Amino acid sequence: MHADVLIIGAGPSGGAAAIRLVRAGLSVVCLEQGGWPDRNSYRGGEADWELTSLKDWSWDPNIRQNPADYEIDTTDCDHGIATFNGVGGGTTLFNAMWPRMLPSNFRSRSLAGYADDWPLDYAELQPYYEQTDREFGVFLGLLACGGITVGGWLAMRLQERFGISIVNSRRWAFTLGAFLMLGMGFVGMVESPYAAIALLSLGGFAHQTLSVTVITMSSDLFPRNEVATAAGMAGTLGNAGLTIFSLLIGGLVATVGYTPFFVSLAFLDLVGAAVLWTVVRERKIEPALRTA
Repeated sequence: MHADVLIIGAGPSGGAAAIRLVRAGLSVVCLEQGGWPDRNSYRGGEADWELTSLKDWSWDPNIRQNPADYEIDTTDCDHGIATFNGVGGGTTLFNAMWPRMLPSNFRSRSLAGYADDWPLDYAELQPYYEQTDREFGVFLGLLACGGITVGGWLAMRLQERFGISIVNSRRWAFTLGAFLMLGMGFVGMVESPYAAIALLSLGGFAHQTLSVTVITMSSDLFPRNEVATAAGMAGTLGNAGLTIFSLLIGGLVATVGYTPFFVSLAFLDLVGAAVLWTVVRERKIEPALRTA
């Protein structure tokens, strides 16, 4: 067998390098110590996922002890090891977390006086970070972050454009976010993981849009000396609801799966929008008393 390039390890770095070399017209062979993980054996959606994450699906190969694993001496290490031998490498266990190194990480010697500075800086790697993000679908997750800004901006634009009250503009922004949440109902039904990620990202965007909108309504509905109390009670009740919903998922997912919960997420915010329009009333501003 002849190949222009031999890559050792089919983890995220080896995979990214292989696909770019192939696109450049080179023939590539990638050697991997482990095999192809069986997606049907993943335990993330099963009732025993917490138990298996401590043994068969542990981050630590010394604990996991799969046939492809080898023992790693961590006696002198301040932290454990997180690795996986198989096609995909550590991404098999990474829970969709995709952090970048910070610019300061490249200058540890100059800034903090330990280790050595890298021979290159963040700016040189940034274009490759962005290219890899696009190829792995990471950019879809960034969509969810945009809702934090869009919620307030949209309410302001609606108020300016149509001359409606600030409370009504927030109601409309919340309602738009609630309708965008409908896509969450299809997450458990699509076959493509990319489609599922896109729908989850849209749902994250929608949730951030409506949540930041409704949270700020406390300053529009309550007197200044009551805003902190109202916001605190809203946060407490919201987290109580989150706890209850999480317990329901944990207790029922093994029997009914995730799809019913995604469907309920798709429609519950529409119920919230109906409550905002029918129950919540704008605060009447009492005219200031004039003194002689």
